[in-house]
Amino acid sequence: MKNRVALLTLLLAGLPAGRAGAEPGHSFKPLSAAEQQAIRAAVPLHARAKPARARRVLVFYRTEGYVHASIPFGNEALRRLGEVTGAHTADASEDPDALSPGHLAAYDAVIFNNATHLSLPPPQRVALLAFVQVRRCSGAHSTATPGPRRTPSLSSSTTQSHR
Repeated sequence: MKNRVALLTLLLAGLPAGRAGAEPGHSFKPLSAAEQQAIRAAVPLHARAKPARARRVLVFYRTEGYVHASIPFGNEALRRLGEVTGAHTADASEDPDALSPGHLAAYDAVIFNNATHLSLPPPQRVALLAFVQVRRCSGAHSTATPGPRRTPSLSSSTTQSHR
């Protein structure tokens, strides 16, 4: 189990295949068969506990700063983890409209995968704050930051909801 956790951590860090950091204005190459196989090998073979119910999570990976090459690895790992364990279905998006009230209503949690320096439009910011306050469910991986100088209410409310 420790080996699987270590491998999954490396995959999320984007170390396999020697990928360097992508530049802003990116487009990700599809993961190779070997990279996908490495993710499959790192994910547990079954759930350690049976989920009470299946959940749907939004994996949000928009970047307005540095673009981490590990993003597609994290997106795939989260998708695969939910598929294998039955704990959740993961939808990945970088579209700010995914954070609108109509779209968020379909999700149980939002995971920010290396989302950097976000400056969300007011409607999405308000919808995300309401989502976190009601569901108290959000998570961040690595350098996921809301860009505190541009969206102070988002960073302070998100922090407060996890206390």
